[in-house]
Amino acid sequence: MTAIQAYLADVGIKMTYRKLEGDVSGQLGMLPEAGSDVSAVSWDLAYGARAALVLHEYYNAYLEGKSSYAPPSAERNELLQRINGTPDLDEQKAAFADFQRYENKTLSDIPLYYQQLFIFESKRVNRNGGQYGNAQFNYDWNLVNWTIEPDKDGKRVLYTNKGPVQFFAQPWRNPGLKMSAKIVFDRLLTADGSLVPSGVQLAKSYEVSSDGMSATFVLKDGLTWHDGAPLTAEDVSWSIHTALGVPSVNGVFTNTFKSLEGAEAFQKGEAKSISGITVDGNTINLKFAVLDPNMLVTFSQFPPLPKHKLDGLNPVEIQQHPFWQNPIGSGPYKVAEVQMNDFARFVPFENYHGGVAKIDEIVAFPSEDADPNVVKNATAGRLDYGFTKSVADIQALEAMDHMRVIAANIPYTRSLRVNAYAMKPE
Repeated sequence: MTAIQAYLADVGIKMTYRKLEGDVSGQLGMLPEAGSDVSAVSWDLAYGARAALVLHEYYNAYLEGKSSYAPPSAERNELLQRINGTPDLDEQKAAFADFQRYENKTLSDIPLYYQQLFIFESKRVNRNGGQYGNAQFNYDWNLVNWTIEPDKDGKRVLYTNKGPVQFFAQPWRNPGLKMSAKIVFDRLLTADGSLVPSGVQLAKSYEVSSDGMSATFVLKDGLTWHDGAPLTAEDVSWSIHTALGVPSVNGVFTNTFKSLEGAEAFQKGEAKSISGITVDGNTINLKFAVLDPNMLVTFSQFPPLPKHKLDGLNPVEIQQHPFWQNPIGSGPYKVAEVQMNDFARFVPFENYHGGVAKIDEIVAFPSEDADPNVVKNATAGRLDYGFTKSVADIQALEAMDHMRVIAANIPYTRSLRVNAYAMKPE
């Protein structure tokens, strides 16, 4: 912003700026009143970032009524409908290209660069062929086959961060940010390192109609939760119904579930269930009222939760449920011990459908997205895996002989946003 201030001064424009604190999202994204052409935010130019699971999520922020700085535009809405209106990837690419041409002319948003994500791990770890990718989400990283050098007692323990502070975070908002979300819960499908759906996990097969308006998932036989209870298609159905009432859910998931036939009636309380969801034994069938081009992405990231443990909860209060003090899932590791704000210990799930994991124990220390203890713990040999966007941390880790760093390109866009609404009069 200092540089931009100097550039504008060269052409006679005076600029003042400040760093936003507190509710940054609110200060950047507050919407004008319906039908108003007067801005609800107090800035002319903003510098910020936007993460997206899929490019549709990034661009749909420009739909009418969703942008704090780009007034409604019939041309823009039509371009976005082209992006959202087809399951054909070649047609989507052409629509994205046309939207970018439009955006380069209007300049309501000026993308600058993708901020990289850095994955770090100690040299004690061997992924045995597991890929690297966008670690903020979930992909087929081959965790069950990872190995690590044993300690002096012969035990294979991996130390990591992003453990629970006061509770385990429910994984429907940030499906791969916390360690528990990555290893305690499984999904119907898997994705590759770029988050493109690539195979099956809880599902043994799936089929999508040629028009993208229906899908069928068949679950593997004999699936169980960590407590031994059967994991069924009914758990998947219950999870979708419940997620529609949870206020903090990833936007890509919400768009998929709202696109189902009968979802609107269910949300309004006009129906007891979503008519577009039917369950028959291990099979769940989905029918859509509106095409969602990212439906498969959703099911590579959305983890079903156990109905028998959570049925009857108020979806608005899901995070307050006692379940999140010691959750059970269906993933390769289960919670063995937790001391909140100290550590959480995970051990292999002996009945995991993908085989028993080779590392004996994963210990996660509590931290939020920005962990001030990364360098300290790595120096002490108490950090074997993690990821960060902090360049300062990465420079320190790269200087350690026992650590390695792998950069991953992710859709986390830094941009300048130009407010095209009229400002409130002084």
